[in-house]
Amino acid sequence: MDSRFTPANETVVVTANGSFAIIVESPFLDETLDRWQSGDFEEEEQKRATRFRAHMERPLNVNLYVNNIVKAGLTVAKPDSVEDLVSLVDDLLYDRKLLPRLFAILAQDFGIKLGPGNDVVNRWYEEGQKAFDEFAPFAFFCLRASFLWHLSLLNPSLFKSDKKLNDRKDLEYCFYLPNCQVFCTNDEKQRVLMSFLLRQNQSLVSGSELKEDLSKIAQNWDALSMEKKIAQNANRGMAPPEDEDSLVFRLWKKHDGILAPSKHKDFEDRKLVDGSLPEIERKEFTMKDFAKRKIGEIQNGRRLSPQELADLHDDQANRDPFTMRLFNRTINSERLRKWHPELPENEIAELKSELENQLWMDPSEYEEILIV
Repeated sequence: MDSRFTPANETVVVTANGSFAIIVESPFLDETLDRWQSGDFEEEEQKRATRFRAHMERPLNVNLYVNNIVKAGLTVAKPDSVEDLVSLVDDLLYDRKLLPRLFAILAQDFGIKLGPGNDVVNRWYEEGQKAFDEFAPFAFFCLRASFLWHLSLLNPSLFKSDKKLNDRKDLEYCFYLPNCQVFCTNDEKQRVLMSFLLRQNQSLVSGSELKEDLSKIAQNWDALSMEKKIAQNANRGMAPPEDEDSLVFRLWKKHDGILAPSKHKDFEDRKLVDGSLPEIERKEFTMKDFAKRKIGEIQNGRRLSPQELADLHDDQANRDPFTMRLFNRTINSERLRKWHPELPENEIAELKSELENQLWMDPSEYEEILIV
């Protein structure tokens, strides 16, 4: 619920030094997305896509929502405006009479199986029947979006008459919002309803405008000479060109705004020492050597059991216990050329293999490291 996605294939380990680290491995996903980008789809993937679309085109069940509201002893009035719709939905969702019925809606409309569903309900009772937005924030967000979407159909005049009733794909796209900094769409209904679900640190933009601006940035980049590409990369890193008329630049300034110029290659060869050791025991090494050592510590770390992981989160409360993250991923050569225009082709190939292991470290992991 803070503009981040939960990585796939995440493993948590503890190193020999007692540091907690996360390993995220995505080479298969990266290679698959790279293949899809070029229009290369396997036969089985096409069959799965057909089945997925058929599943997503099942009719929206407005009666499921209305019937559960009525069974809770509440009434539903046809909203005369979008503002009325939002007020109606919020009044319903925060009414404790409806709260137990929310589990039934989740189970039926979101496909939650009986066993896991019962476990969730039992946990809710054990935890004192908390307000739903506190007990299950993401589920509550999805319910709120779904209530807005379904109950809007009680008044077809709220949105364009050509809007299909079976627009489940459009609804489920909205469920990504909590994980995003920027939500883009050309769909009027999405744009209107998502504006009531945005946090203050999020942006809602036109998909067409974003696509047009990204294309313009790409064209301008391709038109630069190699010298200018190198200079821009050195000055701005992966930040977009400074241009207040550019939507991408304005979004970057709002959600990031920190320049991170590309690191010069010679930085990898700077001599470092471990300041925690007595001077007589200090041996020089490079940042590259240090990173490799840390990667080795993570790869040789002991994987935490589910119970150990749960205990770790309980012990740390709101503090992030992880001081290292290792991303094993594949990056295509075209993207690497844009990141590093100064490098010849043979070094791009070498860098590609190195970037399959990307390491992030909290400053606590290198606070004792000194530059010679």
